[in-house]
Amino acid sequence: MVENADAVIIGGGCMGTSIAYNLKRRGMDKVMLLEKRFIGSGATGRSAGVVRQHYSTEFMVRMATKGLKTIRNFQQELGADSGYRRTGLIVAVGEEGISGLKDTVAMQRALGVDTKALSPSELGQIQPELHTDDLAGGAFEPDAGYADPSLTTTGYAKAAEALGVEILQKTEVVDIQLHEHSVAAVKTNSGEEILTPVIVNATNAWANRINKMVGVELPIQSVRSQVCLLRRPPDFQNSHVVLFDFVKLTYLKAEGDTQTLAGTIDPQVDLAAPVDPDLCPDSVDYDHIEMLSEKIVHRFPVMGRAVPRGGWSGPYDVTPDWHPILDRIEEVEGYYCAVGFSGHGFKLCPAVGEMMADLILHGKRAGSDLENFRSTRFKEGKPI
Repeated sequence: MVENADAVIIGGGCMGTSIAYNLKRRGMDKVMLLEKRFIGSGATGRSAGVVRQHYSTEFMVRMATKGLKTIRNFQQELGADSGYRRTGLIVAVGEEGISGLKDTVAMQRALGVDTKALSPSELGQIQPELHTDDLAGGAFEPDAGYADPSLTTTGYAKAAEALGVEILQKTEVVDIQLHEHSVAAVKTNSGEEILTPVIVNATNAWANRINKMVGVELPIQSVRSQVCLLRRPPDFQNSHVVLFDFVKLTYLKAEGDTQTLAGTIDPQVDLAAPVDPDLCPDSVDYDHIEMLSEKIVHRFPVMGRAVPRGGWSGPYDVTPDWHPILDRIEEVEGYYCAVGFSGHGFKLCPAVGEMMADLILHGKRAGSDLENFRSTRFKEGKPI
């Protein structure tokens, strides 16, 4: 069977569905999205779902601000629930990080972010359970929190379908056909051939597999990331802030009213765990729980009475500078990539969807924030 499409998006996670929705909303006629399993079944479904604006570059702050606004107002904008919960965010640092953090907060405030730099005692007033003796200070962003990546992605998918996007689940791309140096068609595991002048690779940790089909090499590594769940003790219920602890290199977020989810922000831990995304274990290793628990109890002593509740693993697609590649690939006409999010893509998906749609429809890159994410920056020696 042969079909035609103006654009085929490969990957049904938060990025693929957001791009499909934004392409259709901007007027593209025939948009198709192909997902080899089901919507949100890949890295998106394993995301911690943290939503924050705290980044150290202006362009990332702008993207994260767009993401927070959309996810917070998801019901009004897309008619669906994103599961957003406002808890606030503390970014805690030691002496070596306090100067840079204050500069970052000043930059964020100039861009309109509601955030402020606080002393250790002020951080303790916001989160009384916090151990602050080894902290030099931190930033507090009250509007940050977390959302449900699966709900958000399903919301994008349903909104896209309502506009006319055709979504095919359990449909794996097994080959991409080129005509000279341009994309021409995709072939699926069902034997279907879809003729198209535009293909978007939004497959996260599976990005290299799709890139090979068109002869493109990008510096993306698939790694395993693990998180653990802890049931908080009875006297530490309800919720708590999202915490990024740059002394102990961990992050924590409330998972509902009784549990806490924790993971590492130490890049060396993730880079030490390369993995085939199809063979990535679903569970968390006991020694990883032990390592995280020790750091959690240091920062929240009350968690010494927490009960481990397991956890899970998922694949990351990591680039050398831990920032995504959002680009039209010059070697293959009509081939676009939105990959390499390095574990912090979910909060950016509303902005990425709009930026990629504009790039595909209008060729917008030069002079825009997209220029920072060009695929050639690594060869140029200009990583972010």
